[in-house]
Formats: sequence, structure tokens, C-alpha cells
Amino acid sequence: MTSPLSDPRTTTARPRASADSLPALTRLVAWQAALMSQDRLATAAAQLVRDVAIGLGCTQVALGWQHHDRTALLAVSSPSALGDAAAALRTTRAFEAAMDECLDQDTVVRWPETPDQTRPAIAQAHAALVQPPGGHAHAVASLPLRAGGRCVGALTLCWDDADRLSTFDADTLGHQLALMAPWLALLARHEQPLWRRMVHSWQAWWQQSSRRRRGASAALVLLVAGWLLWPVAQELGGRARLDGEHERSLTAPTDGFLQAVHARPGDRVRAGQALLALAPQDLEVDARRLESEIAQHQNAYMAALARADRAQMGIHLARSDEVQARLQLVRRDLGRTQITAPMDALVLDGDLSRSVGMPVRRGDTLMRLAPDQAPRVVVEIDERDIDAVRPGQPARLALSALPWETLALQVERVQPAARSVEGANVFEVEARLRSPVPDGLRPGLTGVVRIEIGRQSRLQTLGGRAVDWLRLQWWRWAG
Repeated sequence: MTSPLSDPRTTTARPRASADSLPALTRLVAWQAALMSQDRLATAAAQLVRDVAIGLGCTQVALGWQHHDRTALLAVSSPSALGDAAAALRTTRAFEAAMDECLDQDTVVRWPETPDQTRPAIAQAHAALVQPPGGHAHAVASLPLRAGGRCVGALTLCWDDADRLSTFDADTLGHQLALMAPWLALLARHEQPLWRRMVHSWQAWWQQSSRRRRGASAALVLLVAGWLLWPVAQELGGRARLDGEHERSLTAPTDGFLQAVHARPGDRVRAGQALLALAPQDLEVDARRLESEIAQHQNAYMAALARADRAQMGIHLARSDEVQARLQLVRRDLGRTQITAPMDALVLDGDLSRSVGMPVRRGDTLMRLAPDQAPRVVVEIDERDIDAVRPGQPARLALSALPWETLALQVERVQPAARSVEGANVFEVEARLRSPVPDGLRPGLTGVVRIEIGRQSRLQTLGGRAVDWLRLQWWRWAG
């Protein structure tokens, strides 16, 4: 029995197989080196079709790439051979139809068909490439390009000799293309826009994921979509402060010196309670001087009456009345040296406890009082959102001093003019407390107010702001 090692058929078959595979391997390495030296899809495709045309002796080689479920011609080995513009357009469409025919069947398509073809294939578009009979191409074959487990394009080869098709080794070329197609797919993916690459990455992840992971992802997407699309109460936020309903300023009734201080800021006072006292000494001196002047004029009047001097009687009587009027003014100022609270109120400003003895002038503001009533709430709303605020809308207030308690409000009025606060234009909105006023509320407290302006989805809220910003920027730059 002859061993396999001594069998002449075996010893001669191995060198022949090696010799047949060596040119294909050398050609593959050369093609790959030339292909991977290109960094653009168009130039890489043009390099590939030129190398294949030279290596396989083809009259024309075309490469098409799939785009939106149809094939677009990417490169041909001899563009000048396509003819004028009209002929080039017809040839391009014919190539694309042949490539679509190959990719639809996902197999090698030849025309004319060879006897060793494993299965029949529809080749009407390929047959149209060799028409009319006097054309340059007499045999056509198309191979699909695969990368990442899917067809990404097709390669069409044309020969002017139909006998070349019978010796064409489609399997070897298919293996060679399988090693080069991923590089073309990588270049195509890098030239795509970012959003399309993200879509392709998501599609690849979806196809590779298990059924349970797909179900969890779909449920998560539905939850996020529901959260974005479900109508909710829309609110506007703004900084808020408490102001007194009315404020009363106490001013100095006359020039003088501060003698006593009976209240300080933060004290609650009652109507008629003494707050400040001015030194009355100067006024008392003026009053005694005026009283003495009145007495002098009265004595002079009596002397003139004894002499029956009517002229002097009239003069001293008029001067006595004048001094009497001045004395009444001084006595009135003496009664006003004690400054009292005009109502039940809270002292807001005016700490004069360290200013006793200091001079004051008539009209100087000494204290500010706020009535002992529920304070009003002033909310600062950005100018972009003021159009949605209306009187009567409900709101909620959270104070920095009482963060654990939310107070109910109602919008009362919107100030007609804006003002600048920290570089932003804001409108002041006045609101009234609807809930019982808790103890400890004082003018000057700050917090945050949320005003309910209607119901709409979160997507409309976020998208509306983005659209308004884009419109403003477009108008600013484009006019």
C-alpha cells in the first residue's frame, strides 16, 4: 500500500496549489498596501478599481457603494472610456442597475452565464451592459462587498473577451475583497456626519444586543418619551423678596439735637408709643424770650394808653400779636420734639441708639416704619418670560428663612417697566399671600417663587426656549 507521502499525485498537487496561491497572495498584498495608503473613500475606490482592472485584465471595473438602499457609482477604472456626458450618464445608470441586481440577490452574477455556475441568477441588468453586440464589453460579472456582516457595495468587472469569464475565479477575488472592504467601510463611516455615525452605531448595538436588553432599552425609551411628552403644570421661577404693604418715614420736625432713642429696627411698636426725643432746651429758651417780648410790648401799650397816644398803642399791639404768633410756632415745635408712632408698625430702619446728641436738620429721615400687616411679595421675572405672566395666576413661595414651608400666592399686578438687575432685564411682579401668614415674616426676607402659567409637555418647554434663542440669533446675524 502506497503512503500518502510517496504518492506522486500528492507530491505534485501541493507545489501546484502553492504556485497558484502565490500570485493571488502577492496581488492581495499589493492591492491592500495601495488601498490603505489612501485616506479618502473616493481615492481609495479609484485605486482599487485600477488595480483590479490591471491585475485581472479587465476593460472596465466599477465600484458602487450602497446609500439609502440603492447603489451609487463611486469609481470606474477608465472614466475617459465612458464617452460624452449623455453616454456617461447611461453607462453609470447601467452599472448601478447591475450592482443593485447583484446586491438584491447577494451573490455573484455573471453574464453570459457559465456552465460551472452553481445556481441560476437574474442577470437582466448585466445583459444590458453588453448591449449592443458591437460594444466594448462582451462579458460582465458583479461581486458583493461585505463588511461588518452586511453588504456595503458591489464590484462590477467587464471584459472585451467572453472567454475570460470562464477562467475568472470569483471565489478568490471574493476572498480578497472581503479583506479590503472593511477599510472602505471604515473610510465611508468616517466621512459620514456625526448624527449618521451615531445612528449606525446604535443600529449595530441593537442588532448585537439580546432580547432582554432590547426590551429594557425599549422600556427606558418609552419612559423617557412619556416623561417628555406628558402634559404637566408649567412654572416660571424668579427671585422674590418681602416688602411692606405701606412704609412710613419719620422725619425731623425741626432743627435740633437728638436727646433720646426709644426704639430700634426690628421692634414692634404701638400707635402713640414714643420713638425719639429731640432736645427742647433751645426751643424753651426761644419761648421764654418771646414771652418776655410780649410782656414788654404789653407794658408799652399800657403806657401809650395812659398818654392817649393812639399811634404808639397800635404799633405795640401789632408787635405783640406778631410775637404771639411766633411763640405759638415755637410751642408747636416743642410739642413735636417727642416723635411717636403713628400706627402699629414694625421699625424697618433707623438705628440711632449711637447717635444721641448728634444734630439733626428739619426734613432728615430718622426712621422707617412698616404697618403691622401681611407683607407683599415682589418677584423678579426675566423679560423673556414676562409675556406669560397674568394677574390671578397661582404661585408658591419658598423663603430662605423658612425653606420647610411653602406659602400660597396669587399674582396681582405686573410692573409696566423693566429694570436692570445684575446685568439682566427683569420685571417686578407683585403677589399677595393667600395662605395664613406665619409668625416671623418680616419685610426684607428673600426666597424663590414659582408661578403656574399653564400646562404643556416638558419637550415643548425645553424646545420652545431653544427655538426662541435660535430665532433671536438668526435675526441678529441674518437680519
